[in-house]
Amino acid sequence: GYLSYHPAGFIGRPFVHSLAVAPDHRREGIATQLLAAVEAEFTGSRLFISTEDTNASMLALLHKLGWTAAGCVQSVNADSSAECFFFKDIALADQA
Repeated sequence: GYLSYHPAGFIGRPFVHSLAVAPDHRREGIATQLLAAVEAEFTGSRLFISTEDTNASMLALLHKLGWTAAGCVQSVNADSSAECFFFKDIALADQA
């Protein structure tokens, strides 16, 4: 699996640009571990991510991990699907 992010990639805030896990290794906790590693980098911040409204697996993962829906932009992708944005407020380590 891999994850790419930029510390100021979305309205000046940390943004996960890409998260992917090989099909043969999905549902092993790899995506959860990758997101946890990025969260550890940004304690005390609001972290953003997005996915297509048709990506049921990613939508379920974000819900399970406590991400909050921030809204969708309709028909923005090449296949006319909506891109849905989510955020997570990352607690400071001593407040967790």
